[in-house]
Parts: sequence; structure tokens; C-alpha cells
Amino acid sequence: MATQERRTAQQIGTTAALFVIVWFLGIQPRMGWAAAGEVWWTAVLYVLCCLPALFFLGGHGLRIPVMPIWGIMYFFTFSPSTLSSESFERTFMFVSPEVVMTAIQLTVLGAALLLLAFYGPLGMWAEVRVGQKVSRPPLDPRQMERKGMWFTLLGIAVRYLSGFIHLPVAFAQLITLGIGLGSFGMVCLLLLQLRGQLPILLIFLLWGVAVPTHVMLGLASGLLAEVLAVLMPLLFCYTGERRKIPWPAITVTVLCFIPFAGSVKSQYRQMTWGSEEGPVNAASSPFDKAFAFVELAFTHLVEGGTGTYAEQTESTALRYSQLEAVVYVMEQTPSVIPFWEGETYSDLLWSLVPRFLFPSKPIKQLGQVYGHRYGILDEWDSSTSVNVPHQVIEMYINFGPVGVLVGMALLGCAYRALTSLVARQQVADQALLLGSVVFPGMLDIGSNFTLVFGGVVYFMAFVSLAVRSMEQKGSRGVQTVGLASAGLQ
Repeated sequence: MATQERRTAQQIGTTAALFVIVWFLGIQPRMGWAAAGEVWWTAVLYVLCCLPALFFLGGHGLRIPVMPIWGIMYFFTFSPSTLSSESFERTFMFVSPEVVMTAIQLTVLGAALLLLAFYGPLGMWAEVRVGQKVSRPPLDPRQMERKGMWFTLLGIAVRYLSGFIHLPVAFAQLITLGIGLGSFGMVCLLLLQLRGQLPILLIFLLWGVAVPTHVMLGLASGLLAEVLAVLMPLLFCYTGERRKIPWPAITVTVLCFIPFAGSVKSQYRQMTWGSEEGPVNAASSPFDKAFAFVELAFTHLVEGGTGTYAEQTESTALRYSQLEAVVYVMEQTPSVIPFWEGETYSDLLWSLVPRFLFPSKPIKQLGQVYGHRYGILDEWDSSTSVNVPHQVIEMYINFGPVGVLVGMALLGCAYRALTSLVARQQVADQALLLGSVVFPGMLDIGSNFTLVFGGVVYFMAFVSLAVRSMEQKGSRGVQTVGLASAGLQ
């Protein structure tokens, strides 16, 4: 026990030291343009977003890193440090400094309330309302091995065919479900590998076939988020099983994918999204597209050298940052554009219903409505969709600052309740498998609320059935609290 406590203390100390180094060497120097108040509020936001990782390593939190990953994504979405001095000046040249400061403060207070709700009495209340101890049989490693393999192969086939077959909107969710079950299969195999229970042939299937194939087909889509969707469940599973965050692997992965961002991604999309000309175009096979993307990124890296990383990092950061959007909607709402008063949440119940069961379900066009209402899109543009982040921005355009503060607190309760719901349905390893494939999608800060949470319920149901099919038959269950067993009580 003493050895484990020393190891835990060492992990916390190392991670805290890493956070301090990143602040003084990576973040603070980027804010030489900022006023003292803006730097102070950014530092507060940074501390708030780092706390979940320290809580996780200390044993207070979920078995999987839901809140640590949320902290990283939230900081880089709303932090002023994401913008360079040139980008900040260009973006906010005609904006009142008071509005910018208010926007920064609002994002900080929102983060604080979400964390307080998740870890505090409100979160405990939400957990009590939905969570309870259950008894489930343990998982059968042989079933995990066999069904994990078949789910993995299913995911590869579905992702590949999705590059050729364009299904009606009513059935597009079946593609998403098939790919999700493929991720579930890979997580099953990874968990067995981490425990030394996976045969060498299936290790090759996982790392020599499945992961590279999914990554390449994700690149072929031109959406780096597709690649992130492949890797995140594996990260969640590894972190949950080993109870540590693999910072070196995360860093290497980020460095490998930076060359694919920015102008290279835009050039690739021009080649493959609409053009029918050239050796690689919209009609090419997914693998031809993927290799063309890799070649394009490699060529750009060779020609640009180390400057490529700086260029692509800045362009990606500028695109990922949502602080400009927060400032803009605060300027426009309600002085020019009235509050939406819950309009974006009106289809929440509909979003819980799979479209393949009800093909006539209304199609949500929020990205178009938002873009046109705020003058972001030209009047003639009927195809571009503007992301509406459900955290801060969607809350503000509906109900103003109070909506952000109340909404973030409710979201913290929702995170806690959903994790407890998983704990009630599944136990121990069942919870780890289910949570690893369900929760990464919940952390998509850049999309609206119904898009993020609408598919969680039925996807969780399908994965739960898959998990239960792997339980040992005739075994007595062990009572536990699943995901909450790491210390959420």
C-alpha cells in the first residue's frame, strides 16, 4: 500500500511539474500581448483545467479520464493563449477590450461551475439519483477475444465501404453505429493485451491492421476529427486500465498529425471533395485518397522544414479557438440579435430517436441558421454549416450569461449522472469498455448539445448489449459501483 501511495504521489508530482513547465515555457510567452488581467484570468482557467488530471491520478474520479480530457479540450477551445499576438490583434481589432475581458471571465466561471457541479454536492446528488450498486457476472476473456475480433473486422469493413456507398440520411447512422462497434472491438482487444491475454496474431490484427486502417480511412475523409475518434477510445481504455496518462504517446501523436492540418488539409479537400480531375479526386478509392494526403503532408513538411510545424500549429489553433465566437455573440446578443430562448434545444427529444427507425425525423440545420442569423455565411451559401459549441456559446445565445452559468453547472451534473448510469448498468470491466467508446463522443465541445448527446442513449444501448454478450454464463456476479469505484462516493 505504501509503495502504491508513493507511486501515486510521484505521478501527481510529475504531472503537476509538467503543467508548470508548459505554462512558463509554452503558454505564458504567447501572451506577451495581453494585459495583466487577461493573463491572470487565463492562468485561473489553466489551473481549473489541469485540476481534473491531478484528481484522476490521485484516485478521485472515474476509472476513465473523462474530466482530464475535458480540461485539455476546454482550455484550448476558449483560452486566449490559443491565439498568437497577430491573430488576437486581427480578430479583436474593432472590439471593446471590456467585452473581450467579460468573455474570458465568463468562460472561466463556466469551467469553475462545471467542475464544482461534477465533483461537489450537486454531482453527488445526480449520482445518487441514477446510480446504484448492481451485481453482474465477470467478462469471459475468450468471448472478449472472439467477439472483439469480429467487431474490429466489422468496423474496418463499414468504414471502408462508407467511402464508396452514399446511403440516404435515414441510414447514415447505421454507418456510425458500425464504426462505433469497430472501436468497441479494438478496445476489447487492447484491454486483453494490457493484461497479457491477447494472442500474438490478434495483437498484429489490432496494431498492424485495424488501427492503421482506421487511421488511414479517417485521413481519407479529410476530417482529422475522424482520426481522433479512432484513437480516443484506445486512450481512454489504456488510461483507465493503467491509471496513468501517457503524455509521451500523446505528444508524439500530436506531432505526427500537425503536418496534416491547416493549409495542407485545405489543399487535400480541394482535391478530393468536389473535383473530378487529377490523379486523385472525389471518385478515387479511400486508400488512394489517404496516401495522397500523406504524400501531400510529407512534401509540405520537407519543403517547409521546421517552419511547417509553426505554421500549421498557428493555423490549427486559430481554427480551433472559439474565443472569437464567444466575443462576437456577446456583442451581437441581445443588442442586435434577440436571445434564442431555448430554440436550439427544441428538438432534444427527437434527437434521442435513431433516424433509421424514423426516416421522416426533421433534419436539424442549426449550423446554417446560426451562420446566417449572425452574418457569418453569405446569403447565397446553403451548404456550409457553422459549428455551434454547446458549452458557453449555445448556452449564451439562448439565455445569456445566466444561461452559461446555470448550463455549465447542469452539464457537470449530466456528466456525473451519465457516468453513474453506466455504473448502474455495468460493473468493473464492463464499465471500462462501455465508457471508453461512449464518453469520447460526449467531449465534442465544438458541436451543439443535441448533436453531441442525442445519439448517446441508443449507442450506449447497443454497446451495452455487446458487452453483456461477453459475460461468463452461469457465474455469480460481484457487487460493485463500476465507474464510480475509483472514488466518486
